[in-house]
Amino acid sequence: MKKITILIPTYNRANFICSTIESILAQSFSDFECLILDDGSTDNTREAIQSFLTDSRIQYFYHENRGEAETVNRGWQMATGEYFTQVNSDGLVYPDFLEAMIHALDANPDKILAYPDFDFIDEQGKVLQTTHGRAWDFLRNLAAYSCEAACPGTMFRRSALSDITQLKRKGFLHINDTEMYWNLALRGDFLHVPKVLTTWRQHQQQISAKRYKCISECEQWFRTYFSQKSLPAAVKDIEQQTRKSLCRYFISLLEQADLLPAEKRQLLRPYQQELGQPTYEFSCLQVGDQDLIGGKFNGHMLHIGLREKNIDAYHYVCKKESEDEYTFLLNNSDQKSLFDSLVFNKIFAASDIIHLHLIHNTQFDLSHLPFLSRLKPVIWTLHDPFALNGHCIYHGTCDKWKSQCMDCSHLETPFLRQEDTSCLEFALKKNAIAQSNMQAIVASKWMYDKVKASSIWQNKPVHLVPFGVDHNIFAPGDTQSARREMGLPADAIVLFARTQRYFKGLDILKESLDRLATHNNIVLLTVGQNGLLPNLPPSIFHKEYGWVTDDKKLAMLYQACDIFLMPSEQEAFGMMAIEAMSCGKMVLALDVATSALPSVINAPHCGLAVDRTTYPHELLRLIAHPQEILQRGTDSLEYARKNYNFIVYLNNLIEVYKNTIETFTYSEESKKVLFQIQKYAPYSPHKPEASKASMSNYSYRKLINFYQKHGALQTSLKIKEKIKQVLISHFS
Repeated sequence: MKKITILIPTYNRANFICSTIESILAQSFSDFECLILDDGSTDNTREAIQSFLTDSRIQYFYHENRGEAETVNRGWQMATGEYFTQVNSDGLVYPDFLEAMIHALDANPDKILAYPDFDFIDEQGKVLQTTHGRAWDFLRNLAAYSCEAACPGTMFRRSALSDITQLKRKGFLHINDTEMYWNLALRGDFLHVPKVLTTWRQHQQQISAKRYKCISECEQWFRTYFSQKSLPAAVKDIEQQTRKSLCRYFISLLEQADLLPAEKRQLLRPYQQELGQPTYEFSCLQVGDQDLIGGKFNGHMLHIGLREKNIDAYHYVCKKESEDEYTFLLNNSDQKSLFDSLVFNKIFAASDIIHLHLIHNTQFDLSHLPFLSRLKPVIWTLHDPFALNGHCIYHGTCDKWKSQCMDCSHLETPFLRQEDTSCLEFALKKNAIAQSNMQAIVASKWMYDKVKASSIWQNKPVHLVPFGVDHNIFAPGDTQSARREMGLPADAIVLFARTQRYFKGLDILKESLDRLATHNNIVLLTVGQNGLLPNLPPSIFHKEYGWVTDDKKLAMLYQACDIFLMPSEQEAFGMMAIEAMSCGKMVLALDVATSALPSVINAPHCGLAVDRTTYPHELLRLIAHPQEILQRGTDSLEYARKNYNFIVYLNNLIEVYKNTIETFTYSEESKKVLFQIQKYAPYSPHKPEASKASMSNYSYRKLINFYQKHGALQTSLKIKEKIKQVLISHFS
């Protein structure tokens, strides 16, 4: 009789088993028998091992496929050695493995089995990680559901287990090892041998993506194990600790599983609830240029509000100013870096829907939209007509965008161009959006009508969801208290406006203020870009605040003013208008077809919208009629509370999200991509400390050419050739 029986159960491991046998034959201890039990291999395992069978210690047996448990049980029944160990046919053992383990068990006759330390190795045999065990503590291990003895190279004392004919349970496919060890632990003590003696080879197919399938078996084991009447009291006492550890184990398995977000969330929920962890209805990823500036419409406040509504929401930005723990920084150095950092991370993989915002202020390449929208449901809030035009943000009175932009007469407006590439950019946008499976959200009827008339957005779903503001912050306040807080005179006529170089009607605002030169009691408050209103009449006290990101401070500015001036010539919605209205202030806007403001402020019933030549006169008239200003402010407040509530906005968006998620279909290709991201990607793109830089010197976002590779072409010849190539492809 040999001192030890080594069992090598195998199935289709011809590529590894020879190395396994060689490592056994290289042992410093030679008194062993090695049984190779082939569980119905269909590869060339039999031929691969033939040369080793000349050694009488190596024996080969073949049987039709029965599964790993039955194969091990057969080997257990065939064994003749005093000790028994299983070596997997893809593993290796180090030369002193047998000698060290046998010596340890010989020296400790009260132990029924021993387990060593081991290395994880890759397919080439390179050591990836070394695992060091601890001295066996059954109750500690069971409470943590962490069986340290369940490792490669565990060695059994057969005489202590002589009554056992079936070492492993046939009914379990995934946990027959651990179930065996927990049962054996009730029979006797285990021994840890603190030496690295064997290996566990890591295969690609062994990565944890499929391990979650063991959960139902673990649940069955738990119920059976702790219902045993003969269970020692000390073991019964840790049942709840073991249960919590099991739940944490299940969660870790499911988080690594090859499952789509909705499937994973459904399976996770009961275990998260059992542990008192938060559960979410779905996961939403907001993507934009920055967080705090424009935070009420660029995804920042939205993702915070979604979290309060039990949605697992995150915000990805290229400029991070907040300290929000769920806001992450994208790499905006170039188009490829931005796309890679957006997609290759676990948060993206786990998201149910992607919501794009002001991506034209970033390096985002629209040509990625078709692929992105195959990976995930994608919604894009169109904050302005950029996605409808060739190069510009707003197209004014030009209507070429309805069919085909070309021969642009407004190259000086954002986004500034040295040469006319409007036809090229229009074709690129049209091609990208036409091939994308995505939907649009707009905030105003004005934008809704434009998208419906756009040839670029033909046949794409469009949702009208007006923005909302927090009426707990943007609310009426005591005007005099606000003025004292801001250091403003109590009896002044206070005007409030936003300054920005483009589209906001700076010339109209300047002309209107010049008309007030004879009034000695005028205070002008402005937010936005500083320094855009030089040489105002000396009688007007002008106080600039730059970009205000503190909503409470902004609300106080509204509360301190009498009228909010918004002479924008082009406006897709007008967030500041509804903020002013929510604070009980009227808005004076322009009545132009290029702006959504007249309908947004419900002119003429609440605010007023007048033509540009009348604007200065209307401001003078209103100043002379303070009661009308107050009444329009009251009417504006009532309208804003009804139509521009943030909670209503949030609920409407959630309904759009749900419908979009439910109707989205993942292709097999997209599943594979997402599962790979899930396995190998980092948790997030980057999570820096919030920037401490002052925003007072913030200038209008640097104009970025989306198609930088085309816009960088300097000569007319190259531009014309590029346009020709794209148009031939697009219209053929």
